[in-house]
Amino acid sequence: MFPRPNRKPGVPYSDFPVDEMGNKSEMITHGTPSRYSFVIEGLDGYWAHVERCNSNRDKRKDYLPFIAGQGLHVGFIHPKFAEELKRFPGIFTFSGDKAKGQMVQLNRTLITEKDCTASVEGVMQILANEGKIHSWRNEKYPVVTSFGSPSLFWLERACVPYLGTKAYHTHLNGYTIVDGEMFLWVSIRGDSKMHQDFPGKYDHLVAGGQPVNLTPKENILRYAQARANMPSDMAEKAIPVRTISYEQIDDQKMKRDVIFCYDLEVPYFWQPKNNEVAKIIRSSTGSYKANSALVVIDFLYRHGFINPNEHGYLELQQSLQQGENE
Repeated sequence: MFPRPNRKPGVPYSDFPVDEMGNKSEMITHGTPSRYSFVIEGLDGYWAHVERCNSNRDKRKDYLPFIAGQGLHVGFIHPKFAEELKRFPGIFTFSGDKAKGQMVQLNRTLITEKDCTASVEGVMQILANEGKIHSWRNEKYPVVTSFGSPSLFWLERACVPYLGTKAYHTHLNGYTIVDGEMFLWVSIRGDSKMHQDFPGKYDHLVAGGQPVNLTPKENILRYAQARANMPSDMAEKAIPVRTISYEQIDDQKMKRDVIFCYDLEVPYFWQPKNNEVAKIIRSSTGSYKANSALVVIDFLYRHGFINPNEHGYLELQQSLQQGENE
């Protein structure tokens, strides 16, 4: 436990940390401290976030399997996007028929991880230049059959949902306890390139995609320093607590995401000014970044702030694992 302040009710906590130049982090703090000493009634608002992250799953049957390596099923591709890939027969090939179903395959002449990466990226760059892929990040994710399995090739983050490959993320619940009450960090995403997908949405203190050649813990340490100016000895105390999975289909994109969730108790002087998190998530679906809301819902479960007497308690808890959690 960290030292507690001798604090009177209503006295504000410290603001978001600043860097050596006196600049505040781009993750903007907002509102007032979040108290959890109340009973949360009704689960409908939480379900809205779960459904948003798992929307249109019934359309999975419309997608074509994407095969790479030695016949390994690594993703799903929408038929319309597959038509674009037919322009590059040296990279992508097609097999099967309407009766048995078609498959998209990475050309078997591409053997090494390096060759596959370069070839696929060349195609994706062309499609991005044509406006058919958006939000290019210059950040690569490994294409794998399951977490920790050998990488078949590396794929630009923006392209992952177009090929329907699995993506992994790390999220950190930063919280503090003052006078017996728990407070959770809540930030608002900026409108820069780093936060271009969900500008202005509530988010975690530390969260981000899981890139190539980093463990989840190493990724937490990286983001903690880069986005929250958090000392490494503090971030090292982060504890892995759960994985959450979901599958979302949107037009020609399929997101098959797994989130590694971490908890970290931080010193009171790191406590930002935030809103009543449970109330926000329960009452306003659109104000919270979708997958971050699921991580907070899981946090509320694990710390007893969602009432087990509520109808649908078990079903909501199980719904946090709707994707392929591997």
